[in-house]
Amino acid sequence: MPGLSQDNLDEIRPDDVDICLYGNGELVECKNLCKEFDGKQILKDINLKIPRGKIVGLLGKNGMGKTTLIKLINDLLTPTSGEVLINGEKPGINSKKIIAYL
Repeated sequence: MPGLSQDNLDEIRPDDVDICLYGNGELVECKNLCKEFDGKQILKDINLKIPRGKIVGLLGKNGMGKTTLIKLINDLLTPTSGEVLINGEKPGINSKKIIAYL
């Protein structure tokens, strides 16, 4: 398998690697994401796209939903409604190979 570079992305087929980390899509996408706990809405209609190669920080006061969003992205919580996509797929076995949560 050739090494990844901007010059040879077209030569590498998705089945050459376990997870295709290149391409034009978003790495993380949230579509109309909502989460409620005991009837209290924590996240409401979150629409978010994070492209590959970007470092993103979440800022906010305590109780604003930062940790909830991270847990939804990591598939540690289930959305009340809406969806999270990692590399264009719902969180699962493949996303756990490329995402870590401490």
